[in-house]
Amino acid sequence: MDAPQIISSVVMAISILVTGCSKRPAHSAWALSASPVIEPWVSIGPLHSDMTIQQVITELGQPEQTNNRELLYPNLGLQVAHAVGGNVMYRVTIQRPFAGHTKDGIGIGSSRADVIQSFGEPKFDKHFPTGFELLTYEKPGHGVFFYLQDGKVDTMSVFFFLPAKIPSNTALEPKATAPSVLTER
Repeated sequence: MDAPQIISSVVMAISILVTGCSKRPAHSAWALSASPVIEPWVSIGPLHSDMTIQQVITELGQPEQTNNRELLYPNLGLQVAHAVGGNVMYRVTIQRPFAGHTKDGIGIGSSRADVIQSFGEPKFDKHFPTGFELLTYEKPGHGVFFYLQDGKVDTMSVFFFLPAKIPSNTALEPKATAPSVLTER
């Protein structure tokens, strides 16, 4: 084998190793969706009320992390919650890098004024010492929570149904060190 053939073989081997051995996450096609539409109380892109956790996994792929109540997809900017021991999704929380929005254009980065113009006055408006503000909107059994930082939407939670009781270890305020993630106490 002469030098050009050896170089060509090495380049081809490296190319196969780099492209052929990389494993893509199962949800990469969904992540490439330019801008999933958020329909409050109904759906976020292909995720809709009454979906089972298995249907969510079929749609998004295996989560990058889990705990006893949530499937976590940080690369998509999604947290999908289910009741402990339950099988039905009840909440989806979105944060960066999620690029979806409502039909009125409300999404991560929207201003407080835009949220109120689109949704009206909130049922609940709370300012936290860490600088976060929480705006909540509810319909019977459903809810949308907006967490704002510096007057802009940082995190948004869509409740497809509200549990009879919010679990006692769910904090309403995001951690200051990880502002766009709901925390466990």
